Amino acid sequence: MQYEPIRRLVKAAWPDQLPILVQANELIPEMCRLPYDYFFRDDPEAVAECTILVWEYFGFTYLRGNLEIYNYEAESIGQPIRFYRKSIPDVDRSDFFLKSLDDLSSIRFNGIESGRFPYFFAYCEAFEKYAHIPPQINLCAPWSLACNLYGYENLLDDAFSDPELVHEFLQTLQDRLYAPMMTAFREKLPSVDIVRYADAWASLPLLSVNALDEFVFPYYKKLEDFCRSIGIKTVLAGIWGLAKLSSDEERYALLKNLIDTCGVAVGCDPDAEQLSPEWFKAAAEHFSVPLSLGISSSFMEAGTVSEIVDRVRKYVSVGKSCRTPFSLTLNNIGPGMSAEKIHAVVQAARFYSRPDVSGEEPFAPEERESFAEFVKARMENNPDRLTFQWLSRSTLL
Repeated sequence: MQYEPIRRLVKAAWPDQLPILVQANELIPEMCRLPYDYFFRDDPEAVAECTILVWEYFGFTYLRGNLEIYNYEAESIGQPIRFYRKSIPDVDRSDFFLKSLDDLSSIRFNGIESGRFPYFFAYCEAFEKYAHIPPQINLCAPWSLACNLYGYENLLDDAFSDPELVHEFLQTLQDRLYAPMMTAFREKLPSVDIVRYADAWASLPLLSVNALDEFVFPYYKKLEDFCRSIGIKTVLAGIWGLAKLSSDEERYALLKNLIDTCGVAVGCDPDAEQLSPEWFKAAAEHFSVPLSLGISSSFMEAGTVSEIVDRVRKYVSVGKSCRTPFSLTLNNIGPGMSAEKIHAVVQAARFYSRPDVSGEEPFAPEERESFAEFVKARMENNPDRLTFQWLSRSTLL
């Protein structure tokens, strides 16, 4: 097969092909057979190269910077981080940076040399060098950052007992961390014009709709406004749970707020499965925004290839009939996912998105070469001059 540079995959995305958007943070070190601590702490060049190779191998459409998303800001302030050989890094939840919210003066931006920001920027530079496009930057949204500095339970307790103190905490993060940090990012990464903020700690049922309205959306809006003032667009992502609400009136109200933060009606499993892809299609058309339907990693891990293809058929058949643009999302593909299943999703999505396919036709995925075989061939056909130095730490070949 032809191993064209990744930029051509991006340019081919829309309208010629159905965009397939993927988060694959843990899949990439697994595919490349690298220790997680080495991958996420020590070798940003390897992360860039391995990200590009995995995207090329599966033929995904849209590139996201595949770093672990939630820890860089917290670590730069002084939050201890734990690294593991076989799992993604996480904050040390036995030792939160803030033991109380009585003194918030310790929150400050310590510069782009603090924490793993040098690693982060080195990754961005390497990615752009090899992919020939800027990486999409993924950072942590204010509420989830507050949880990682203070603890979800602690933050929720204070939100009930002393909400004004939590408001002060979130405002302090905006003034003393996000504003100077994003200014520095703008100067360091002038080619990057969009940042995606992840906020999984703000999902239902972890928070109520009232808490989202009080503590999440207002502070994201402040961050959005500041970033816009320095030439950076923002997207809020990772919040799910519409199916937890009991009425369409409540769901539409929350979805409208979510659309205001990202411009897309996003229906990821389990929401899409429980409410139906048709529900999200109707919502996208109601709000006149693009539709994105997402298949969960847990379903892909538990399901057979036949079951997975059938869900792709259903989601794509509904999505492509939407009056607004449609994309398919794979929600954070897990590290144990078989390559066979991922290839089945991509191939089935391409097949059922064709205008001449009704959705009733049977589909059988084609067998592909192994990732190791792909990498060997890619080393011989290397137009972007990847170094492949990470193979010295890998058990892939």
